[in-house]
Order: sequence, then structure tokens, then C-alpha cells
Amino acid sequence: MSAPLLRREGGAWIASEDASGPFTGLQGGAAAALMAAAVEQSAPAGFRPLSFRAEFLRRAPIERSLQVEVRAIVGGSRVRVFESLLSCDGRVHARAQMTLAAPAPESRLTETFESHPISTPFADPERGIRGAPRAPHGGPWLMDSLDGRITPDGVFWFRWIRPLLPPEFQSPFTCLLPPADWAHGIARPGFPGPPPASAWPNLDLTLHTARMPAGDWIGLRPQGHWTTDGFGIGGGELIDRQGAFGRVAMGVAVFA
Repeated sequence: MSAPLLRREGGAWIASEDASGPFTGLQGGAAAALMAAAVEQSAPAGFRPLSFRAEFLRRAPIERSLQVEVRAIVGGSRVRVFESLLSCDGRVHARAQMTLAAPAPESRLTETFESHPISTPFADPERGIRGAPRAPHGGPWLMDSLDGRITPDGVFWFRWIRPLLPPEFQSPFTCLLPPADWAHGIARPGFPGPPPASAWPNLDLTLHTARMPAGDWIGLRPQGHWTTDGFGIGGGELIDRQGAFGRVAMGVAVFA
């Protein structure tokens, strides 16, 4: 098995070049995964992610020692809230807040409810068109470790072909964050052709999940909106072969 993109060394984390984003430095979703993994390690058994928000203050470096600090903010019987900081040499590069919840001991809801369900079944990702773009900076990047496909119904599917984290830290939620972080890039003007901007980084990443993704394939039906004065939002519906399970959103700063 290939080495994970994010490896543990002496209490710190090291990101390989294969974990790079499109503009060099650690891909935002991978940075988010490190912070989420640390929170999941701190949470009590039986609690699962409900919401997650990361803010990317500056690009985290590659092949440098990264530290992750976790602090409990709220500790209840059903809801726990944690804060996580990702730093290098004492300088904070990203921060996150993550809410986890335990299942209700009793519920009057007898079946799953969706106010506006999206049509299922989805097209088979195995039959989708492969999409493996090269990194804008010309070097290795995180997309090289994903099997990315596009199906005729407008869904972008991702499956890991290399581990993201060591097995004791990897979870369905941490595996979800890097693919979700691509939403603003695949819902941009001109995609898949040349972009009408020199850069369009997302400054944050927010997810809400009603359940954890099932199976190897993570689907994303992206949405984007850019204005002429340089503001944008990206996001979309998160799905798997069973249907929708969450949503992702991010703010985008568009550079000319």
C-alpha cells in the first residue's frame, strides 16, 4: 500500500508534495482533514461530525513539521464542540470549529425526511469520464491521488487511490474534506477550459452532514457564483450512491 499523503512523525505531521493544492502549499481540504482528524481523536465514542468550518489564514507548507492543537469548547451529553489550530513554527496557518453529536436515545421520526430530495439513482461513477487535470503549478498535487470522474447528470465523483492519513486517523469524514474542497474550482466560469482569473482561492470551507458517506465514491454536484468585483461563492450537494448526505460551501476571493 502506498504511503499516506499526510504522515505522522514524532508527534508532528508532514505533508508530502502529493498533498499540494493548485497554488502550491497544502491543499485546503487536506489541511482541514488534519484538524478534523485531531478532533475525532479527542471526541468520545459514538459522537459523529454534524458541522465543520475551517478558515485558511495562509497556505500551510509542504514537507515541514505541522502541529495540530485541539481545545474543547462545549461538552454535553449529546453535543460537543471543538476548536482546532494548524500551525508551523508557532505560526497559525488554519483554524477550524467542529460540532459533533451523539444519536438521540429516542426519536419520533420513523423514516428519513428530505424536503426537496434530488433524483436518484445517480449515474454509475464507474462509467463516468475520467478527469485528471494537471496542477497549475506543474508539480504533483492531491488530485493525482484521486480517481476523478464526471457523469452525464452533472455529478463529479471522487475515489481515493492512495491513503490520505494513517489508518488510525483516517475516517469517512476526513476522506470527504479534500474532495469537497474542489467545489469552487469545478463550479467556476469557463470550466474545464481556461479560467477568467489568475487565482480564485477559497478562504474557508464549511460542511454540514446529516450522515457519513457510505462506500468508496464521494459525489459532488457543484454550484458557483462569481461577481465582476471579485467576490465568489462555491459549494454544492454532497452525495454517495445512496443519495444526498450533506452540503459544502466556501467563500472565494477572485484575483484578476
